[in-house]
Amino acid sequence: MNRNEGYLEAIRAYSDGVRVLFAPTGVAAGDRGGSGPTSYSDLADQAEKLLPVSAQVTQAAAARMAGAPAEARADTEIALLAKALTDLEISAYLYQVAREEEAGRSWHAPAADDRSRGSARFAEPYLDLLLGERAAPESEDRGPGRPLDVAAAQGELLAGSGSALFLISRRATNTSEVALQRLLAIGLGELVDAVAIVGMEVAEALGAAEKVEGLYKLFRGFLDRAMGALIALLGPELAKTVAEEAKKWAEKLDLGEHVGTLMEKLYQTQETKKALQPVIENAAADLDTFVTAIDQVGGLSERYRQQTELVDTILDKAQWLAAIPAAAVPKVHLLLGAVYLMLAGYVIFVGADYVDAPRVGWLDRVPGVRRVIEDNLAAPQGG
Repeated sequence: MNRNEGYLEAIRAYSDGVRVLFAPTGVAAGDRGGSGPTSYSDLADQAEKLLPVSAQVTQAAAARMAGAPAEARADTEIALLAKALTDLEISAYLYQVAREEEAGRSWHAPAADDRSRGSARFAEPYLDLLLGERAAPESEDRGPGRPLDVAAAQGELLAGSGSALFLISRRATNTSEVALQRLLAIGLGELVDAVAIVGMEVAEALGAAEKVEGLYKLFRGFLDRAMGALIALLGPELAKTVAEEAKKWAEKLDLGEHVGTLMEKLYQTQETKKALQPVIENAAADLDTFVTAIDQVGGLSERYRQQTELVDTILDKAQWLAAIPAAAVPKVHLLLGAVYLMLAGYVIFVGADYVDAPRVGWLDRVPGVRRVIEDNLAAPQGG
């Protein structure tokens, strides 16, 4: 089995297990002969079996990204974000059920089914993304049809590249500002400790919880799996680096600087837009080459839109952690801080890669807007 086949098989097994976990009581689900849990112990058994499968998906995704083409890396990052959301939903579901079991409530099928259906509805779009079964919408930056001649293509590429630079910067600003403001709400004094736990397992980072048995243990296990998926987006060392950089941005915000101003200083999109204008206008490229560049620039903007929308959802989903008592997760504010740091840093510096920010040379995963245009239009034409 090659690397890609192993990745796809891990995703199929994970998605099947999630669908069974969230299936109504005793109802057949998935493609591998499972059925919805019929009791607290049955739910715990299913979650216990799914936990290592979740880890396998993250490991396979990290392996797939190593040395993969740029588009495959970006698609795998989207899959990891979708998986982090799914793991967070499983964790929240198990926490809710653990509290009900602890309170002495019986497993009542209608109530259990209502609870599981809500989680299933939430998770299904992200499982579709993992499986590649959710078609990406048309890029909002792409024109209505193919340009008829080179002059029209030049105009479309000028407009499309400017739009992509603007939209990537705006999305990076909007999403990172949410994460950074939530970091400030936790408190600057906690950020050093939050950076320190990036890449550590939840139990190792936060210490032993009082409630360690059964569904409580599994709830923390899937919380750890969600963190693992976020770490895998960049790798442990780079995740720590972007978290440290995000901490510096939070400190600047606290001193009164604005995210948009910081973003433009880093991205320099206006300078890039001006530099690309003569490249586009003076290129001796044919129509097909221009169309390729137009599509690739639109694809960059579209992939970044998907990534930031998933990060926005994770930021919203993670807020429930703030209400968890220390008996279930000690120092949960540090865990939240680590999530916000990683996501803020990820959005800022992946966006920098997408616009080819000249001041960010250490994250170079995809040809960004500038390189796409220069590489296409500088290529020799004809035979």
